[in-house]
Amino acid sequence: MVVDIRYHLASLVAVFFALGLGILVGTSISSGGRDSQAREQWMAAIERELEALRLERKEAAALLERTANERDLYRGFAEELVTAVTEGRLTGQPAAVVLLGEDTGVLARLVSILEQAGAAVVEELRLGPDASVGDLDFFQRWGDPPPRVIAVLDGSAASYRTSLEALVRESASAGSYVTAAVVDGRGWQPILDAMDLSYVTGWDSPPGLLSLILLLSSGERGRYGYGAAKGAMAWPKHLLWPHAPASGAEGA
Repeated sequence: MVVDIRYHLASLVAVFFALGLGILVGTSISSGGRDSQAREQWMAAIERELEALRLERKEAAALLERTANERDLYRGFAEELVTAVTEGRLTGQPAAVVLLGEDTGVLARLVSILEQAGAAVVEELRLGPDASVGDLDFFQRWGDPPPRVIAVLDGSAASYRTSLEALVRESASAGSYVTAAVVDGRGWQPILDAMDLSYVTGWDSPPGLLSLILLLSSGERGRYGYGAAKGAMAWPKHLLWPHAPASGAEGA
C-alpha cells in the first residue's frame, strides 16, 4: 500500500510537470516569445498545484505512519494474547514437526512455539521433494502413543506433494495423523481438501498460531485460516469457548 500511494503521487507530480512544460512551450511558440505574462500565470498555477501535492503527500505519509504503528500495536497485542491463551495446552503431548521446504528457520520457529505451549517435540526434520518411505525411517523410533505429526508446508505443492503423501501414509501406519501448517497458498489448498487433511493456512500469524494449537490440543480435525475452504471459520472459536457455535469448522 505504501508503494502504491507514493507511486501514485510521484506520477501526479510528473504529469503536472509535463503538462506545465508543454503549455509553456506551446505558449512560447504561439506568441513568438512575447506573452511573458501568460507564462508567469501558468508557472504560478503549476507552483500552486505542486505545493498542494506536497501537502497531500505529507498528509498521506503521516497517515501511513499512524496506520503502521497501529498495525504493530495490534499484532504485538495479539501475539502476547495468543501466547497467554495457549500456554500449557499441549503439556505432555508428543509432536513431530516435518518441514516440506527449504527454510529451516520456519521449522525452528514452529518447534519453539509448540514447546512454549508445553509440547514434547520428539522429532524435527526436513523432507526434500519426492521423498519416499525410505526417507521416513524415523517412524520406527516412536514410542506409544505416537506423536502428532505437523507438516510445515513451506515448499510448492507441485514439488512436495509426493513427500506429503508419503508422510501421510507412514503416519497412518504408525497410528498417527498429519495436521498441515501452510506458510502460504502455493497451490496446497485443493490438495489438502482432496486428501481430507486438517490444516491451518497462514499459520505464522496470531489467529493461525491459535488455530493450530487449539486443533492439536483438542484432537479435532478442521480447516482454518484466511483463504481456507468456503464456509470455514478463520479460527476454531468453539475450542476456546465451548459454547460458541462450531458451524463452519470443517471446510465445505
